[in-house]
Amino acid sequence: MSVVYYGYVAVDKISRLLPKKAVGNAAYFFGKLYARFFSKDIGAIEENLKAVLPDGNARRASRELVASFAVYLADLFYSHRFSADFVRKNVTVRGRQYLDESLAGGKGVLLVSAHLGNWELGGAALAKLGYPLHGIALKHADPRIEALFEQRRREHGLRVIPYGSSLHECYRVLKRNGIVALNGDRLFHGEGIPVRFLGRQVFFPKGLSKLSLATGAAVVPAFFIKSGQDRYELDIQSPIAPAEPEAMTQEFAGRVEAQVRRHPLQWFIFQKFWDAPKWPE
Repeated sequence: MSVVYYGYVAVDKISRLLPKKAVGNAAYFFGKLYARFFSKDIGAIEENLKAVLPDGNARRASRELVASFAVYLADLFYSHRFSADFVRKNVTVRGRQYLDESLAGGKGVLLVSAHLGNWELGGAALAKLGYPLHGIALKHADPRIEALFEQRRREHGLRVIPYGSSLHECYRVLKRNGIVALNGDRLFHGEGIPVRFLGRQVFFPKGLSKLSLATGAAVVPAFFIKSGQDRYELDIQSPIAPAEPEAMTQEFAGRVEAQVRRHPLQWFIFQKFWDAPKWPE
């Protein structure tokens, strides 16, 4: 665990000294190296990608995905340069009207995403556009690493509601017509709702639909995808219509599946997706 922490510290220092492109290229190279010789997750990633890619391509793609995640981390550590001007110039925003219309309803918004693309930078981009978020996030097992990520979030005006804590804070934010952001595709404990996802059954968390139906908050899916060197797309989608929890959860699962099919190498799941997930280290 200490090795990982000091690795994060080193990258943080480097990001404040060296050009982002050079560090991104190095991250990609070492990511490919790590994927080929050291990664323990390749088998799980390959199994996940077999549900999306043609036969025979998943092994090579799994290594590419690990390299893409290394670049994801490099982007994250350069987020101190993620200014409002950078967002205006480098982020293509689609569907902003859906978020504005949902906020006009006055009951808050549940902005829901998945482990796809750079969801951390997506929250920062929205904050720079004038939409401060309260994000529900897992705590890292190492409190020192958690502190590093918390500092990054504070720099962008993002506030965190720890995963698994009382729903009181979520209700408070929504009651003030705020935005609660969360990834709704992984069930780490408790009972979930079965959905069809890439042709198989898996359980998604039920908290999303439960919270929406209890508060009247709109459920707005959003995905933040890397589209090139320092280029990103923020896809804010139409709200999921209020319905029975099973129907709402399946609708969200379908939205995630469509994005995974478009961007399989940015589907950053490192455990077998259809198995019960383990708490990430």
